[in-house]
Amino acid sequence: MTAEQEFFIMLSRSAVFDEDPPLPPEDIDWQYIWNKAYEQNISGLLASTILKLPKDKQPPNAAQWRSIMIQTMVIMSQKNAEFERMSAKLKENQIDPICLKGCVLKDLYPDPALRVMGDFDVLIEKQQRKTAEAVFENNGYKINRNTLFSALDNGTAHWEIFESLEDDFRDDPLRWNRELEKHAVTNHKGLRVLDPTFELTYVVVHASKHMTREGCGIRNMLDVALILQHRIKDINFGKVYEICKSQKYEGIFLYFLSAAKKWFEIDIGYDKTMPDPDKFLEFLLSYGVFGRELDGKILAGQVVRREGSSVGPLRRIFFPPRKMIQHKYQYVKKSPLLLPIAWMHRFFYAVFVRKFSVKDMVSGLRESLEYGTERKNRLKELNIR
Repeated sequence: MTAEQEFFIMLSRSAVFDEDPPLPPEDIDWQYIWNKAYEQNISGLLASTILKLPKDKQPPNAAQWRSIMIQTMVIMSQKNAEFERMSAKLKENQIDPICLKGCVLKDLYPDPALRVMGDFDVLIEKQQRKTAEAVFENNGYKINRNTLFSALDNGTAHWEIFESLEDDFRDDPLRWNRELEKHAVTNHKGLRVLDPTFELTYVVVHASKHMTREGCGIRNMLDVALILQHRIKDINFGKVYEICKSQKYEGIFLYFLSAAKKWFEIDIGYDKTMPDPDKFLEFLLSYGVFGRELDGKILAGQVVRREGSSVGPLRRIFFPPRKMIQHKYQYVKKSPLLLPIAWMHRFFYAVFVRKFSVKDMVSGLRESLEYGTERKNRLKELNIR
């Protein structure tokens, strides 16, 4: 691990634990810190601790750090206000969703407005989906319906309302959907959230899904560290391990714990660990929040080790195996003969909804293949299935 990577991790720890920042090493490459913070989407968060450094130890572009921190706080304060407004609207219509990930975890951060969120994820009952969509539509949101969720956007906030978390829990998803429902509790704000054991479980499972597909960044590590710091006495680590193992993510879970113990000095009190968490953190820092981008678009680069691990990368990108996409195109699960239709459905969605041109897809193919191969080797090195 380089001096810049170590310093980046320690700055991140100082920011989330509200500690005094470490002094930068001599000849620190501040441009690396700036670029990596932007890539990981935690610029405002890191700025909050960098600006606590003595003036002579701050980066030359301290004014830019201050500006990005203020900008982050303004944008996220607006988004959080909209979250509270629409949460109240849903309750008025007898819809009480389970709030997931950032919209809950932000309150663990010293300043919730510095925990950036691209969207608000909530889980509702299947029969409430149309009602929920109507509530958002009546409040100025545009709706994009997907198989398992609805994406809703009003220009200020973006929501994803799930009726199933099958994209996260690939093995026995119906069982785990029911388990999550059973382990929902009401927090101090009157929101339905997962209890600490299932909260940690879902954060790890969701991060693992991205890690084994396109990639994920260090913000997931910061979320885990804060859950452990605030909830550790109420977490059943054996249960978390059991669920993660059922999804073949137990190795990633143990890496999170090992990194939290070494770099965030959290006494886990759990005997299972993974060796060399430094390589795990290096992997998280290798790319952006959700993998590597090319000209503003995330590369395909999917590894998908369980769903078609013997299938070549070219086919995974353009003609993925049924198990890889059946969570999104449910009709394929019922009839495998409809797989070619799902391929066309997927292609037209990429072109007409996500606005990927065929030229974009073809020109980015080589980079995507190289990226996928590189990530596959890194996962293998970490012994992550």
